Amino acid sequence: MTRSLFIFEHKKGFFISTESLVFILLTGIVFLLGYLQSTGNFDFGNWIVYFAIIWLLYFIGYVISNFFLQQHKNGEFKGKLELEINTIIVNGAKYELKEISKISIHSSDFEGQTINTQFIFNRHSSNGLNNQLTLKLVNGKEIKCNFLQTKGQRIKNFKSLLTNYYLKGKMSWLHLLEVLEMEDFNEIQIFKKELKE
Repeated sequence: MTRSLFIFEHKKGFFISTESLVFILLTGIVFLLGYLQSTGNFDFGNWIVYFAIIWLLYFIGYVISNFFLQQHKNGEFKGKLELEINTIIVNGAKYELKEISKISIHSSDFEGQTINTQFIFNRHSSNGLNNQLTLKLVNGKEIKCNFLQTKGQRIKNFKSLLTNYYLKGKMSWLHLLEVLEMEDFNEIQIFKKELKE
């Protein structure tokens, strides 16, 4: 049995979107025209009013659209993360479970998930790319990759494979429950019984 997810490689450095650049440009123009007009050496007539209206309409549209649009994908997809019973394959590189001392998975993000942010200029719908798998190898090396999760394609759905990794000592019990998103006490007790059978 093989289950796979797409790997995403984030670009390093600061990212600014086109719509943010347009907003900054419009803001700069409005302030510059206002400042030059206030010096008394320039008379732009109604141009300041026109630009202020354009700026206001753009600002309103920009803020409202951020509640519905998905985060930008700043980077590129590079291969697949493939989980198998005795192997984990990261973009074609194969790692046998016997080579791995620890598996860590952070997988709480998925595409379309609403992001609670205080900053109104941030988009409020996740792109599902802030998930990471880390393999700590027996030789001391660490292999990391980010991966995409959608509503239907999530690593928590690979329950039998994740359970297998736990039973082989590659994940802790608490980490397994975290990845499977099991919080209900009764559900956890049923799961414990399943493992003993």
